[in-house]
Amino acid sequence: MKDTIVQLYNHHLQIVNSYSFADIINEYIKQNNEYYLSIGITNYLEDEEVRFLNKLKNSKKINNSFIKVKELNIDEKQIVSNFQEDITKSLNQFKKIIEENKNNTTYQSMFIEHDFFPYGYIKLCSKKNFSINKSTNISDFDCNDGIHDESCKINYSLIWKNLTKFQAILEEMELDNDIYETSFYESLLEVYTLKTFILLSEAFDKLEADIFEGINIVKPFFIFANEHDCKPYTIYVYN
Repeated sequence: MKDTIVQLYNHHLQIVNSYSFADIINEYIKQNNEYYLSIGITNYLEDEEVRFLNKLKNSKKINNSFIKVKELNIDEKQIVSNFQEDITKSLNQFKKIIEENKNNTTYQSMFIEHDFFPYGYIKLCSKKNFSINKSTNISDFDCNDGIHDESCKINYSLIWKNLTKFQAILEEMELDNDIYETSFYESLLEVYTLKTFILLSEAFDKLEADIFEGINIVKPFFIFANEHDCKPYTIYVYN
């Protein structure tokens, strides 16, 4: 579980660290040029877009943000502690909902899902519709009778702070559509996502199973995390 996530994290981190900002721009220009050549357009390298991109390679603003987003300089101990608080608070909210609705459902899994915003939203899934499989998409898990609440979430912003700043600068400079399609950016997102999952795993490891007291669970109880519509990772199991 965690070892696999750490291996993937290190793989993508190595890719991220192999790039300079100029490398990303050069790769984008090369790929576009190859595409235009393939359809008979030979003057792309003289295009205004290329001149604009080459000029931005020396921008101090974007290069400084680029350095920071690669550093991932975060206080892991504080983040794990914050995660523990968010998890406990969310489970207490679930307990209130279960008690108010006199819900006798037995749960065997928890999904923590994020999208564009720096929050992982929590959902508990019942035992009757839960099964272990080789799913690559969260929709393959039947959680229709699951329990969730908008307030039951985990704040990722302390991990993502440099990423969100970098994204804001890309949008400000109208580079977002260009950079978001690169292999660098794909690995960058994986680095931040996988680091989040690693620290979530550490948070659950520090929390005893009795945090579920008041919620009818069955063991093994599985904790999954994923980006919306993407492969869920098993980040922890209470046996």
